[in-house]
Amino acid sequence: VRQCGKLERHGSLSLFVCSQSPRFYDGAVVAELLVLGEREVEDLLDPAGCLAAVECALVTLARGEMHLPLRAIIRPPGTTSLLGTMPTHRGGAAPLWGLKTVAVVTENSARGLDPHQGTVSLFDGSTGQTIAVMNAAPITSIRTAAASALATRV
Repeated sequence: VRQCGKLERHGSLSLFVCSQSPRFYDGAVVAELLVLGEREVEDLLDPAGCLAAVECALVTLARGEMHLPLRAIIRPPGTTSLLGTMPTHRGGAAPLWGLKTVAVVTENSARGLDPHQGTVSLFDGSTGQTIAVMNAAPITSIRTAAASALATRV
């Protein structure tokens, strides 16, 4: 990593962008990684946009352009915690890899923390380059609400 710094504040947002040593693809330099914490993700998600995005994802899945394998659950012997991984790939004109990881640590409740801690990582579907790493909690909440709202339309 060459540099990692806090960007200027934009409204209530503080965005971190980490630049790696420059890499070249088709003559273009691709070198940024967007990292968003819980508050930043909450501030960026709007209900109408998320509803449209979930609807688009469901249509893409129905068309067979989305590969969504079963999640993997890792539970080490002798522990009460687990890690779930949920990979996906979207094909089509703008391919994208996604990976949601969730650590479930039941002891976190006693610590005043959410037992579910996770991230959503996005990767360019053509190059595999990491695009973004985001806190999963607000994404999961609004996705669940959007899917429920869409189900009521049927």
